[in-house]
Amino acid sequence: VAIAAIACKKEDPIVPEIKVTTTEFTLPLAGTEDMSYKVQFNANVDWTAALKETTEWCTITPASGVAGDASVTVIALENPTEEERTVTLVLTAGTAVKEVVLTQEAVFIPRLTTTPADGVNVPQAGGSASVEVAANVAYTVTVDAEATWLTVAQDGNTVTMTATANEEYAARGANVTFATEYEGVGAEFYVYQEGRATKLWTKKISDFDGYDAGLAVRLVKYGDFIGV
Repeated sequence: VAIAAIACKKEDPIVPEIKVTTTEFTLPLAGTEDMSYKVQFNANVDWTAALKETTEWCTITPASGVAGDASVTVIALENPTEEERTVTLVLTAGTAVKEVVLTQEAVFIPRLTTTPADGVNVPQAGGSASVEVAANVAYTVTVDAEATWLTVAQDGNTVTMTATANEEYAARGANVTFATEYEGVGAEFYVYQEGRATKLWTKKISDFDGYDAGLAVRLVKYGDFIGV
C-alpha cells in the first residue's frame, strides 16, 4: 500500500521563471556585427525571444531554446544619427515574461552657436546686451584683455555683456570669445559701442554684386570738429 501511494504521488508543477542579470543593456555606437554581443539568462522551461518593436537596425538570434542557461545574440547596425535609439527584447518562458531594454549610443557632434550670430551694439551711455548660446558642450566666455570697459555674466544659456559709458568721441569695440575644448567649435562675438561723436550721415559700402560687407562710411561731429 505504501509503495503504491508513493508511486501515485503527483510531482509539484513547475512555475515558469526567467532570471536575467539586468534588464538594461547598452549597445555600442559602431554596432555589434563584428562582435559577439549576448544577453544571457536562465529559464526553467523552454523559451522564446522576440523584439517588441519592429526595427531594421536590430535583429536577434536564436528565436527559441530549451530550459537552462541560455543567451540571445543581438545584431545591431551602426547608429549614424545623433539620437540614441532603443528596442525591447522580450523573453517568454511559459507564463513568465522578461523585457530587456537595448539602448544604442548616438553619434556625438560638438556644437556651439550664438543668437545673434555676429555682434551687438550697446548704448554710448552704457548698458547691456544679451546673446543666447546653444551648445551641447561646456564652454568659457572671455573678453579682449584691453576692453576693461566691458564685462560679461552668464545665466544658463544667456550671456549678458555690460558696458560702461563711453566718454570718448570715438566709437570702440571688443571681441567676446566662446571657447570649447574641441578645435573649431566655438564662436567670436563683437560688441560695438558708439562714442560721444554725433552721427551726421552714414552710407553702407557694398561690393559690385550688391553683397553687404557690413562696412560703412560715417560723417560725424566731434565737439567742434566734423570728420569721417
